[in-house]
Amino acid sequence: VIIFSVVNFAPHPTLPHNLPHHPTPPLYPSRARSLLPFPPHSIVVRVPVCAQTASVGGLHRRVVRPLLLCATAALLPSLVAAAAPFSSLATSGSAATSAEPTMQCSASSPGTRLPVLYLAHGGGPLPLLGDPAHASITRWLSAAGPTLATAPKAILLISAHWEESVPTLTSGPNPSLIYDYYGFPEESYRIKYPAPGSPELAGQVQGLLKAAGLPAVLDPRRGFDHGVFVPLKLMYPAATVPVVALSLVSSLSPELHWRIGEALAPLREQGVLIVGSGFSFHNLPAMFSASEAEKEKWSGEFDRYLTAACTSASRAEMKAKLLAWATAPFARKAHPREEHLVPLFVIAGAAQEGEVGVKVFGDKLMGVHTSAFQFGRADTQRGECVRSPTEL
Repeated sequence: VIIFSVVNFAPHPTLPHNLPHHPTPPLYPSRARSLLPFPPHSIVVRVPVCAQTASVGGLHRRVVRPLLLCATAALLPSLVAAAAPFSSLATSGSAATSAEPTMQCSASSPGTRLPVLYLAHGGGPLPLLGDPAHASITRWLSAAGPTLATAPKAILLISAHWEESVPTLTSGPNPSLIYDYYGFPEESYRIKYPAPGSPELAGQVQGLLKAAGLPAVLDPRRGFDHGVFVPLKLMYPAATVPVVALSLVSSLSPELHWRIGEALAPLREQGVLIVGSGFSFHNLPAMFSASEAEKEKWSGEFDRYLTAACTSASRAEMKAKLLAWATAPFARKAHPREEHLVPLFVIAGAAQEGEVGVKVFGDKLMGVHTSAFQFGRADTQRGECVRSPTEL
C-alpha cells in the first residue's frame, strides 16, 4: 500500500484572499490500517507542491498526477516483492473467516449500494467563510464526502432552496452558481464551484419519476443554489463529480416527497450519491431573538423526536413518525415553514427495508440543536468498510 501525501498546498492565488482553505482531512494511519484487508507494507511518499498553477484541476493534471505516476512506476518492483508475504491472506484463514465477503473499501465499487444522507447546509455561505459558529459543521462536511463515497459517479442533491410545482431537475452541462443570500461579505459572491452537470442523469431521474406516476421537468438554465454548492464544496472540493439538483414540490407534502425518494432508490445501486440539503431546525427569528432557554427547549425536544423517528428499527414506524412530523413537540417552532425539513422525507423514502438511520452529526449550530442522518451504512452493505462520519 502506498500512501501519497501532498504537502505545502496553498490556496490558489486567484481565490478571494479572505476565503479560508478547507482541505480534505488526511487519512490518518490508524484509520488507514483499519480499512486494509491485510497488514500494510508502509511506503509513504510525500510530494511537496506549490499551488501556482492555473487551477486546482491544473495542479492535479500538471504536477500531482505525473509525480504520482512516476513514483508508482519507480516503486512497483518493491511493491510486488513487499506484498508477496501477504498475498496468501486473501485465501487463507479459518472457515469462518473465508466465508465472509472480501472487504472492498470503496463506496462506489460495482454492486455497491451507496448510503443516502440528509444534512444541514448551515447559514448561507458561512460554513465556507470560517465562521466560528459553523466550525463543527464545516469539519464534519469536510470529512463526510470521502466517508460516504470516495468517487461517486454522480451526485443527486435535493435542495431546500428550490421549489417548483412539479419535481424539476437541473439538466445543463455546466450549471452556474446562484448566490441566493444577502448581506454577506463580498468574497461570498465570488465563491466558485465548477462541478459539471449531467444531462444524462437528469433524464434518467425524470424517467424514474415518471415511471412512478410523478411528472418531472428538466431545466437546462437553472444553476446551483447555496443549498447545493456550500455543502458540496466542503464534501467534494475538487468539483469533478457531476451534480444534478432536484427541486422540492411547492406543496411540501411529506407523502409526495416520500414517494419521490422511493422512486429514486434504484440510483443508489448505480453509483449515484443522493443527498438532501436542509436544516433540521430552521426558524431564523427564533435563532436570532429567542432566549437560550427557549432555543434549548424547542430545538432539543424536536431533535429528540426526529432522532427517534429516523433511528427506529421499524421502517413503518419511521415513516409514520416522519410523515406526522407536525405533531412532534414544538414542530412549528422548529419549522414555521417546513421546506428545510422536506429533503429528509426524500432521503428516508430512498432508504431500504432494514436500513436503520444513523445520526451522523449532532451539535448546536447558531444556538439550536442540529442533526444529520444517514441511511444505509456502507460498512454493513455487502462487506464494504467505509465508516460513518462520526467514526473518523
